[in-house]
Amino acid sequence: MPIGKVPSKKPENTAIPPLIKSPDVLNEVIDTRYTPRKSLMTYVGGRSWVADFYQQILGPGSEPMALQHDEQNTTQQYRRIRRTVLKVNTDLQHNPEKDQGQMEVTGVAYLMPGIIPNQGDMFIADVGDGRGGLFTVNDVEIMSIYNDTAYQITYEMTDFWDQAIQKLLDDKVVETCVYDLDYARTGMNPIIASDEFFNREKLTGLELSLIEHFFNTFYDGEYETFTIPSQLKSTYDPYYVRFIDKLIDYEQRPRRQRVWQFDEALKGYQRPTTIWDMLVGQDPHMFKYVQKQMQVIPATYFRSSTALYGGIAYSGIFNVVYPVSDRVVINLDINLPTVPIDPRLFKEVSVYKTYVLSEAFYAERQVDMTELERQVYNLITGAPINVDKVVDLIDVYFASTGIVQYYAFPLLVCLCRTARYRL
Repeated sequence: MPIGKVPSKKPENTAIPPLIKSPDVLNEVIDTRYTPRKSLMTYVGGRSWVADFYQQILGPGSEPMALQHDEQNTTQQYRRIRRTVLKVNTDLQHNPEKDQGQMEVTGVAYLMPGIIPNQGDMFIADVGDGRGGLFTVNDVEIMSIYNDTAYQITYEMTDFWDQAIQKLLDDKVVETCVYDLDYARTGMNPIIASDEFFNREKLTGLELSLIEHFFNTFYDGEYETFTIPSQLKSTYDPYYVRFIDKLIDYEQRPRRQRVWQFDEALKGYQRPTTIWDMLVGQDPHMFKYVQKQMQVIPATYFRSSTALYGGIAYSGIFNVVYPVSDRVVINLDINLPTVPIDPRLFKEVSVYKTYVLSEAFYAERQVDMTELERQVYNLITGAPINVDKVVDLIDVYFASTGIVQYYAFPLLVCLCRTARYRL
């Protein structure tokens, strides 16, 4: 008897065959990177032509138009952008119109990134013979699809500049700015307020004056470095000198002076964090471990531990500013100034009581700080720096005695630089 039943035909195959197809593949790769304006400026060639650019302020439904002599100031308004840089590759084109007995003057230029022009915008620029010309933008062509891009403009000269035209434009100007090419090169917005620009220019000039005065007054040609003034014996502050050498670039020094840095390292020596390091780091946490107290010790103290070449012990200098510690206890201070110090700069100039700045500064008690200390505190903590106060402090600096100027100099230079870039 059979134990199984054999089917009359084979069963159908019900398996679903796999579906093989290629995945969706993009045929084009889109680069979504942001291209900053400083990269685009590399490709904008030509000679620089500086102009005052009058950009129309257009509202919804406004139509761009050239300067209208009879248009009301409320319906035609401009933003004046001083020191605008145009790039030109060809001179102005002069096309005689014989039938009208006139001369058409046209040209093409590239407008640097940061300004978006419109048809009808105006600008005033030198025409080459000492006179100014009033030009109208007739056509605008965008040079790339990037967010920050340059523009090619075609323009036509409509008149020579005179006081009547200037008054007409001034009456229609509601905002005045300045084009800062340095900001454009660093990728920042190059359109800045006029007050900010002139404050930056003022701070730059004051910084250069400080550097010129400092090197001409305090550079010690005998040791090719800086020694503390008004001391009975030559005294060297290695932390100060090291900072000065980094702060002032070689090209900025009036006679390209070399600043020699003598080695003050002792065996097992840990270089301290000083106020000069705080100016670089601009980190408020450094208040917790900054070296607040120094002392003056003889340079002979370093004979057994510093190198023969470049060591402070063999430099001919008598005294060295060094941190107060359990290992080195001399407890001498520098010779303090005998004339009164302007309280806006320092309460006193010392290294032993507290190094350069007062105990109130190191304790972060702003109410008890001098004006200079308060601005330095703002620099370190990232708070706004008062430009007017800095300018006043520099005036006080030039009226102060040598040792006050000596230690105020790097603080004021840092304030000038930081305030300039925080505007």
